[in-house]
Amino acid sequence: MKKVEPLIFATVIVRVLISISILFYPLEAVFLSIVFDLLTTWPLAWTGLDKKQYHQIDKSLDLIDYLFLIIVTVNTPIAIPASILLGIRLVGHIAFYIKEDSRVFIFFPNVFYFYVLLYLLIERFAWDIDINAWYVWIGLILFKLVHEAYIHIFPLDIPFKVVRKIKNEK
Repeated sequence: MKKVEPLIFATVIVRVLISISILFYPLEAVFLSIVFDLLTTWPLAWTGLDKKQYHQIDKSLDLIDYLFLIIVTVNTPIAIPASILLGIRLVGHIAFYIKEDSRVFIFFPNVFYFYVLLYLLIERFAWDIDINAWYVWIGLILFKLVHEAYIHIFPLDIPFKVVRKIKNEK
């Protein structure tokens, strides 16, 4: 059996614990999950993973987040739209695992995650925003398309290049 890199193990454990905390502190845990998801690129790049391996770990951990997020939305007014958005994202995950190309997420953006986040913000702060208004949908979709392009097409490899340079690797 191959030894698991301690940094990978620690990263996975922290991500799973944050995911579980979504059940107890949804808004705070979602923010923490987003931040930690962005930051995990660096420690995982440091372990020597390539981008493909990184995405396999990251996307698997994202699925755990989705599980707890959908549980949080079950008895809310956003249950049906959130379920549809999750279904779209899961099709993207299947396409990713088949194609082994993260660019498929441009066609299946993670609007689900940010839709739920926006709902949690509206509920917590009693904002007078209709989460199902057309301008909210357009804003979320445009934001996520740009975000997915940034993550899956452009500079994701920056941490990998920086780490290789620090380690003097080609």
